[in-house]
Amino acid sequence: EDAVNHIETEHLVKFGMNLGYNSCTWGAQRIRMNEKRLGFNIPWTVLFQMDDPQYSTHLPQYDLAIQEGEQLGIYSWIFLSHSNPMELFPLIKRHSDSAFFLFCRPEDITPAILDEIIPLKHLMPVVRWESGANEACTILRNAQLPYSVYYPYSQKDLQFILNGELFCETQQTHPLFTALAAKPDCPANIQHLAHQAAIQVRTGQSYQTVPWELTCDTQNLDEIISDDACCVLFNGNGQLFALDHPDRAPFGNLFQDGLLPLLQQAYPKSAPASS
Repeated sequence: EDAVNHIETEHLVKFGMNLGYNSCTWGAQRIRMNEKRLGFNIPWTVLFQMDDPQYSTHLPQYDLAIQEGEQLGIYSWIFLSHSNPMELFPLIKRHSDSAFFLFCRPEDITPAILDEIIPLKHLMPVVRWESGANEACTILRNAQLPYSVYYPYSQKDLQFILNGELFCETQQTHPLFTALAAKPDCPANIQHLAHQAAIQVRTGQSYQTVPWELTCDTQNLDEIISDDACCVLFNGNGQLFALDHPDRAPFGNLFQDGLLPLLQQAYPKSAPASS
């Protein structure tokens, strides 16, 4: 109800259709068909770390990767940006059938950025929950845009999540989602506990924001869309990391090899057992 009353209708409909229909309905059907046809697993979304200061030099390769992904049925994309995201907007604009989540810093939400975001009806900013996030969310809300927040966490932050204080805080700024993003040093058992907390809070509908453990929930949704989990992140150097198999070494290079060959290499379908 809050979202419908405060988000501009065209933006809500466009983003909702891209995510709900293009990605999770029609795109999901296409993923299942292509997995069967091509013999490897395809993720429903892909995460890109845009923290390399040279990421702008690789925009043509990102553009090609998204083209390849859409042909496979991938219509959701997560950009993890730790620098000025302004150069990403032309790339996002070119792919108007996909839904984009832009993870950014509070200081990135400026009047100049707002002018670029407003026409992009298929983009949702996801603001890092830290000093300045309240002000950034207020700016986005006043502009009638959909937005979320994310909280990087590790072991020392677990109690803040489990006791609900995080969600009590974030809901005051009306984000659609409160994403929990495990830091690189976060142990797997802590991530599991944070994920369980997110499930419990969602089930109980305890807060006016939807918790989402970035890796685990993304992986779980992939298991619903097709049989095998597949959770893919490309770091700033273009290497593929299988987040559902953190013990695996990184694969290839997106900028040289392209998306499809790397997915084929990292996620081959298991051969059916002979009768």
